[in-house]
Formats: sequence, C-alpha cells, structure tokens
Amino acid sequence: MSKNLNDLFGKKPAPIKMDYAEMELRVVAQSVELELKVVESEPISPLLARQVPSSYKGTVTGRINVPGPELQQLQPPNRVDGARRDRLAADIRQAVKRLDVRQGKKELLEQQRDDSVMKRLEAQQQLDTFDKVQILLQKTSDYARQQAKSRIEEIVTSALSVVFGKEYSFTVDLQVRSNRPEADYYLTSEGVTTQLKPPDYDRGGGVADVVSLALRLAVGELEGIAGPLFLDEVGKHVSAEFAPNVAYFLKEYSSKFGRQIVLITHNEALAAVSDHSLAVTQKSGVSKVSVV
Repeated sequence: MSKNLNDLFGKKPAPIKMDYAEMELRVVAQSVELELKVVESEPISPLLARQVPSSYKGTVTGRINVPGPELQQLQPPNRVDGARRDRLAADIRQAVKRLDVRQGKKELLEQQRDDSVMKRLEAQQQLDTFDKVQILLQKTSDYARQQAKSRIEEIVTSALSVVFGKEYSFTVDLQVRSNRPEADYYLTSEGVTTQLKPPDYDRGGGVADVVSLALRLAVGELEGIAGPLFLDEVGKHVSAEFAPNVAYFLKEYSSKFGRQIVLITHNEALAAVSDHSLAVTQKSGVSKVSVV
C-alpha cells in the first residue's frame, strides 16, 4: 500500500533543513529596522539585547554585507531622556510662538493694506466729487460772469449814448490768464473798434471818464451795495459840450435806482441839476459853506 502511495504521490520529498541561527538573525534585523523607525522609542525587545554574531553577513535595513564587528557595535535605541524631551518641547513652543507672532504681523499688514485700499477708494470718490463740484462752480461762475458781462455792456453802452448822443457799443471780452479771469474792454464807434486801457485819454471828449463812471455804477448795482453813492470830480475830462449830458445821466440813474448821490465837483453844469447844492469857499484860511 505504501508503494502505491509512493507511486501516487511520487518520491518522498527531502526533509527541510532548518537553520535556526539564521532565522533568529533575520528576526533581529527586522526588529532593528522597525525599532529605528519609532520616534518615541519604547524599550527594545529582548532579542536586540543579544549580540549578533560577527560571522553574520546578511542585510540589515538595506545594508549589504555588513561586517560582523559593525553589527556588534549597534546599540539598541533607548527611550528619549527627559532633558532632551523638555528641550524639544521648549523649542516647539518657541517655534509656535514665533509662528503666532508672524501670523499676527501678517494679519496686521493685511488689515493695514485693506484700510489703505478703502482710504484710497474713499479719497478717489471725494476727488471725483470735488472735480464735479469744481466743474459746477466753474459753470456757475461762467454763467454769472456772462450775466454780469451782458448787464455791464448794456449800462455802459446806454451811458455813452446818453452823454455823447452817438451810436456807441461797449463790449467786454472775458479771458482766463494764469488761472485768473480777466476782462478786456472794447469800444466801437462809427465802425471802428478800439481797446480801452486805463488810463486812456486818447479819445476826445472824455469817453474814458464816462466808461469808468458807468462801470462803477454797474458793478455797484450788480454787487447789491446799498446806501448813498459818493463821487469825486466825475467827468473832469469830459468837454463842456457834453458835461450837461453827464449831469442828466446821473440824475436819471439816481431816479431809476432810488440811490442818493453826493457829488463833489467844480463843474457848474453838474451842480446845476442837483436837488440841493452847497458851495464851500475859503478866505484867510477859513472855510465857509453856503447854500446855492
């Protein structure tokens, strides 16, 4: 029957040779490799306490053909001592503190950056608003200047026509020079236009005097200045031919605008149209006032 079994299963296999010393060394090598990977090492296993025979030529953690004495010098890793653990813990705490400080600085810088962005946006919005206000004021100022310009041109032209009885046209040219508004005056008569520059006495009959008087009256009315009007030596360059016309112009102005005029003059034609005239004379250093 055994023969049949031998025939059925073949020849009896050779017995496995067990090298217990080699197996033990392999177990030791594997234990060393595992223990070296542990950070917080526990007490090493009793197997590692044994000395590895110097004749072992196997592989431990990837090292090939390690000499026997080297392997014998391999000391089992001990538990991390308390002092080293405390130093490591202190280093970790310091690193965490430094990280917290840097994180705080980072958050502060980010907050400052966000605040700066918001302030820049607010400043830009205010700048846009200021630009719009400036444009509005500029347009309002331009409109007011144009209105005043038209009114002044009308008053001065009327004064010239009343005094000289000719067709005159007075115009104002508004210009902006060096960011400042300026006005140039032009007078047109008999098809000829000339620019008036004070003092301008080139034109006969005291045209510049009448223009100056009319400008003062026009500006006073546009500014809304109340109270009596004091004038000194008005129309002193106006010829005697046109002096009564100047007096008539002042009389009409006083009546139309309801403004009292106090006039100092040596021109009898101007004094003749007043409601009340006073004469001041001086003799021997003594002034005497009399009603005319």
